[in-house]
Amino acid sequence: MNYLSYKDAFSALVQENDGVLPDLYETVNFTIYCHPADAPPITTVADVVAYAIIEASDEFRVAAFMRQPDYLVPVADRFAGPYLGFEHILEQATTCYN
Repeated sequence: MNYLSYKDAFSALVQENDGVLPDLYETVNFTIYCHPADAPPITTVADVVAYAIIEASDEFRVAAFMRQPDYLVPVADRFAGPYLGFEHILEQATTCYN
């Protein structure tokens, strides 16, 4: 049987067994197109379940890190008052009653 993803293969396993996952040690003959060529071949139901979990967790991880763009307020080019240097701030601090 040929499937595009591990989740499809997992769903087919459950559907073929009337909503029950078969014995994890049961051998399967699946061809999954996204299976890496250098990975060991899928032989048991446990392999399909493991790869389906990995596939689902990768999708969750990508969705978790997608953020909404931050909208920044544009910075004004002009200041409302004159530039206050350190000496002026120190002078105001010494004359302040608070």
